[in-house]
Amino acid sequence: MSLGAGPAGFSVNPLVVDDPHKDRAEAESRKMREKVHDWWSSAALKRLQPDRNAVVAIQTRWHADDFAGRRPEEDGRLEDGGRWKVVHLPAIANPS
Repeated sequence: MSLGAGPAGFSVNPLVVDDPHKDRAEAESRKMREKVHDWWSSAALKRLQPDRNAVVAIQTRWHADDFAGRRPEEDGRLEDGGRWKVVHLPAIANPS
């Protein structure tokens, strides 16, 4: 399911959200961040299977209020009784 896609079709499990903000400029735009958050609440959440579901979000962090910042802020972290388990995977550069 891509950003901007409506809730038509079958329910999903898991849902993979890959780079909801295409670049830094988009992530720094309040209007574009709101578009991503609106897509999440109005379309993506409605596609999740109600009895069991998983969401994996993969992205570069560009802004404190981007998708990966706002989701745990609003829905809580798993260790605090919320919905999100946050895993940080830093980029590793191996010199040639």
